[in-house]
Amino acid sequence: MKKVFLSLLTIVLISCGSIAQEGKEIGVVEDGQYVITVNESFLDEHFETVLKAQNIDAKLIRYEIISDKNDSGEYYMLIGYNKNNSVKSAFRLKLENDKFRAQFNYNTVTCNGCTSGCHPHADKSGWNCDDPCESCSKSETISY
Repeated sequence: MKKVFLSLLTIVLISCGSIAQEGKEIGVVEDGQYVITVNESFLDEHFETVLKAQNIDAKLIRYEIISDKNDSGEYYMLIGYNKNNSVKSAFRLKLENDKFRAQFNYNTVTCNGCTSGCHPHADKSGWNCDDPCESCSKSETISY
């Protein structure tokens, strides 16, 4: 019962977080480049909460907005990396009028265990970790 309560509390805390708001502006497209505009401390706070909920002891130090493709077409995500790239955590973004906005109906995913490969990738069924090594693992956290 205590674990269930703590899990629900974590979901509530993530839901109340400052970037865990659907539609929060995260970045823009400037001269064809993806630029993060939200204060990095907001990203640090969000991912710290997510990693704690996933029982992953890591600190993300670098963030970027990237595009990827799946069967549904092109999509965007904000991805954070730890120092040696063994932990990669991401959430989906929606691009409208050259602005990237948080899109949490896809949760926040963390792929960890490999310094090469094991990258977050979304498809129709949800999040996966592409190019996994033997120790690659995936964790998802509800973020909305």
